[in-house]
Amino acid sequence: MALDLENYFIDGKIEYTLYVILFFLFLIEIFIYPKIFSFKKSAHELFSNVTIAILHNLGKMIFLPGLVLLYIQIYKVRIFDFSFEFLDFLLALILFDLCYYVHHYSMHHISLLWAAHAVHHQPKYINLSMSIRLSFFNKALTYWFYLPLGYLGIPIAMLAAVGFVNGLYQILTHSRWLILSDPLRKIFIDSRDHHLHHSKDVTEQKMNLGGMFSFWDYLFKTISSSSSRTRADHLFSINSIEYGIDGKEGQSEIINNPFWANLYPFHIYFSKLKKDLLSRP
Repeated sequence: MALDLENYFIDGKIEYTLYVILFFLFLIEIFIYPKIFSFKKSAHELFSNVTIAILHNLGKMIFLPGLVLLYIQIYKVRIFDFSFEFLDFLLALILFDLCYYVHHYSMHHISLLWAAHAVHHQPKYINLSMSIRLSFFNKALTYWFYLPLGYLGIPIAMLAAVGFVNGLYQILTHSRWLILSDPLRKIFIDSRDHHLHHSKDVTEQKMNLGGMFSFWDYLFKTISSSSSRTRADHLFSINSIEYGIDGKEGQSEIINNPFWANLYPFHIYFSKLKKDLLSRP
């Protein structure tokens, strides 16, 4: 069984599975929450999200192979050996989410990485389609955070497997379904936490950074305050959280142009960098 599962991930079938699951979840979301999908308002964003997801996968085809080869080389000097047994898989999943937390934290605190992440925060409407709205340059700038897992002994197939589980969970946090009890919410991120993270509030955008597990946020003190969460929970319940980014970066002409949505944050970054360099004595 473990060998069959490993071959499944090695063969790369996981990508197709994830998108098939997402497609059916999106249909269910539209059916259950018709008020959220006022297509007169959000149709352009929906098509932009899908196009940006396609561009992201093209970027992945360009940038990922070399990084995977690097991961495999690092794996050759591993200090442990992980297998597709339950406890190993669970530990690998926790370690993967820790790497994701560091990666996500960095994207909100390092300007160059924010330029790649901003495309994901641009939309004014949050639904499952925007969960795969990721930058063309995403893998080139973020895969590095997961290379230590190769040194720890997590094989590339297991990396894909735990990435799939983590990615699917993160997709659900963009929906309105993942509502957990308070005790579970101290362990796992739920939809309300992630929707608050996507609000226009710049402070809240740097909070609730775990992908799957919220205990990283408690441990590293990036969980939103209890008062912010209480207020946001109410706004979430009446679908009144204001999402997106302030300024031109969050305007519809940027959001709904898949190419400019990818490039404009880098235009801002390099313009500021040039200005800073020119201002130095």
